[in-house]
Amino acid sequence: MTAQRFPVVAGDVDAAVENLMTHYEQWGPLGLRHVMQAQRSPLIASIVARAQGLHHRWVEQVFAPYLDPLSAADRDLLFAQLAAGTDVLVWHVFRTDLGLSAERTGQALLGMLRALLPDTPPTRT
Repeated sequence: MTAQRFPVVAGDVDAAVENLMTHYEQWGPLGLRHVMQAQRSPLIASIVARAQGLHHRWVEQVFAPYLDPLSAADRDLLFAQLAAGTDVLVWHVFRTDLGLSAERTGQALLGMLRALLPDTPPTRT
């Protein structure tokens, strides 16, 4: 799974969404089952914790051009927004709860990310 998630070029938001959609369409349902069962099983809880850590590293890597130039406080806030907005639970809401197609879900995720990010990554001041 790690190899599937990390080939995205840092700063390429379109590729990031495409990568997420490929991953979540394949692994999202299993990931959601694990999240729901984590409180009942230490083994599953450890799997979920590793997956969350992987997701956080992915966010840090993919969005580094947007995160790195920011002050610590601004970086932490944007990281939290990006990590939450790209979480499998958001994919689930779009795909299952709202009944969007995979294509429309990708468009929705991209729109959310574009609303959070400037057109070009900021520069250090």
